[in-house]
Amino acid sequence: MKASVTLWLWPDVDHVSNQQVEEYLLGFSTSEKLYLSSISARRRRLEYIAGHHLIRQMLAELVPHWDQDHSIEHHKGAAPFLSGSDLDGISFNLSHSGNRVCCVVGLHCELGLDIELPRERRRGQQIAETYFTENEAERIARLPLTEQSGEFYRVWTLKESLLKARRESITSKNIAIEFQPQTEAPASASWYCYSFMLDHLYGALSLSSPLSRSLQVQVYRPAMNSVTIIKPETSLYTPQF
Repeated sequence: MKASVTLWLWPDVDHVSNQQVEEYLLGFSTSEKLYLSSISARRRRLEYIAGHHLIRQMLAELVPHWDQDHSIEHHKGAAPFLSGSDLDGISFNLSHSGNRVCCVVGLHCELGLDIELPRERRRGQQIAETYFTENEAERIARLPLTEQSGEFYRVWTLKESLLKARRESITSKNIAIEFQPQTEAPASASWYCYSFMLDHLYGALSLSSPLSRSLQVQVYRPAMNSVTIIKPETSLYTPQF
């Protein structure tokens, strides 16, 4: 079975007002509010609130009356999840970077999402030499300096999205996985990892089934009624365990 997924991007969460924050919090579950209370940094709190509001907006559009039968729960040491009766194979995952929040909702598949906005001070080559495989680190080092950062973030988002899909933590063993480029989805693969870019944002989506259609991203802006759909180019990879 092929995966049906919906991807939304909120590009400017820094613009959320205090009034909006208070409105969003009204719909949060007790466990979400408790988890939020453990976050002290203002930016991290805003990212959390915006991300969990975005999940609700997506579910409201994709799963009619979802909030009557389900709730979003989040406990310390675990990823947020949907609780309730007859979940219909619904799964979701969040990622944020800079002032952007991205969320994916899928049906009948396991999934993981990662986005990264490049940072000037991030030592990509040093991280690659420490945590990536020897082949990956050497390949990045051989590239022109102008291309090294982009390749680092492409590989990093692939790794991070797969770890999130497999519900694994970042360890030297878990992150030492190489990815094989594919021209089409092989039937025998256990995971299908799609690399993409949105403007200057690097992203990757890992799925337990191949995509049923080309990836589309809906840009979410609470103050605007218009809908912007982006169709980024994607590259398919499969992990080599």
